[in-house]
Amino acid sequence: MKKTLLTLSVTASISLSAQSPILIEGNDSSLKVGFLSQVGFEAIGSDRLEGTSQNLFFRRLRLIFAGNFGSNLEYYITTDNPNLGKGSLPDGSRNNSGLLIQDAILIYKFTNKINLDVGFMPVPLSHIGTQGATTLHTWDYPSNALAQNGPIGGSSGRDAGAMVRGVVGKKHGNLEFRVGVFQ
Repeated sequence: MKKTLLTLSVTASISLSAQSPILIEGNDSSLKVGFLSQVGFEAIGSDRLEGTSQNLFFRRLRLIFAGNFGSNLEYYITTDNPNLGKGSLPDGSRNNSGLLIQDAILIYKFTNKINLDVGFMPVPLSHIGTQGATTLHTWDYPSNALAQNGPIGGSSGRDAGAMVRGVVGKKHGNLEFRVGVFQ
């Protein structure tokens, strides 16, 4: 007798807003610390195994650090522990990738409109690939949004490199550009 495959996913997001992170300021430098947490519930059945896996887990659990050294040098570092506590099989066994560095970027501001980014960052091959998790309105990135992961051996659309990014144009009709060299 063939069993029915059942998948049910529910997610809730909790984040420390940009207006209320922990802020430490020095003479000409600063450090902001925040976090992003997305909690998920998933129930998965299998057509080969008995039972149903029910998982209450952290889809994303991120610590976020940002700040500056002087007026022209900024940094942004994000850690992640994706799927913390998620079971991988109906028998309840757990899988966890562990804590990883999601982003580590040093930003030199030439002007208010042109920056040089150096470090581990999203590769600008698609608009959605450069969006942060807080701006997504779905459970995860669509499968075709990060198609470059295979060829570049990337992690969530990220790679080590350097990129000049900026905005040109007048107030209405700005054009954003990103030009980079990646590993």
